[in-house]
Amino acid sequence: SWSREIFNIYAYEYLETGPTWPQFLERIHPEDRPQIEQRARMEASGKEWLDSQIDFRIILPDGTIKHLHSVAHPVRDDSGEITEVVGTVMDVTEQWKARTELEKAFEEIKQRTEAARRSERELRDVVNTVPAHVWSTSPEGQVDFVNDRWLQFTGLALDEAFGWKWEAVLHPDDRTRVVADWHTALKNGRAMESEARVRRADGEYCWWFIRNVPLRDETGKLVRWYGTAIDIEDRKRAEQAH
Repeated sequence: SWSREIFNIYAYEYLETGPTWPQFLERIHPEDRPQIEQRARMEASGKEWLDSQIDFRIILPDGTIKHLHSVAHPVRDDSGEITEVVGTVMDVTEQWKARTELEKAFEEIKQRTEAARRSERELRDVVNTVPAHVWSTSPEGQVDFVNDRWLQFTGLALDEAFGWKWEAVLHPDDRTRVVADWHTALKNGRAMESEARVRRADGEYCWWFIRNVPLRDETGKLVRWYGTAIDIEDRKRAEQAH
C-alpha cells in the first residue's frame, strides 16, 4: 500500500491498490532500475536483512526527473520472522540541486585558487564574490577564514568566527549534531554535509545546507578544509507547509 503523498511524488492517480510492479518500474530511471530490482528480490526472498536505504531517480511522463531517498524496515513477529516491510520515500530533488550548486561553487573556488595562488588579496576578493557562505579551516578543524557574506549574515566580528567560536551561531537544537558530524569528518578525512539552523544578525534562525570538503596536496596529505553553505530557508518552509 502507498500513502497519497507517494502517489503525488510519482505523479500517479490515487488508487487503493497502488500501481502494478511494471507500472512502478516504468517510472524508475533506466540507470537506477537494477538496484531497485535487486532490493525487491532481497525483500521477496524472505532472508534475514536489516534496514536499508537507497537513492534513485524517477522520470515523470512530462520528462521531469526527481531524486528520491527511500528507507525500508522489516517488521518481525515474536519468533523473529519478517511479516512485512514498511518504509518511506522522500523527494530530495531540491537537496540534490543544492548539493550540486555547492559542488560547483567549491570547484569554482578551487579553480580560482590556482589562478590566484600568488595573490592572497586577489584570492579573498574572488571568494567574497562567490554566491555562498564560504570558510576554510586548518586540518584540525580550526576556522581561519570566513568570507564577507558569512560575516554579514551572522553579524559577528572576524575574531568571533575563528577557531571553534562559530558554534555560537548554530541553533541549540542543531549544535550537538552538527559539531559531532564535523568531528567525524575530521577524524575520517571525508566530506560532510548537514542541514542546520544558523542565527542571522537580527537574531532569527535560518536553515543552511552545509558542505565541508578536504583539500589534499600532491602526496594525498590533508592540508586544509573548505566549507560552503547556501540558504535553504524557503525550501524548508515549503516542506513544512505541505
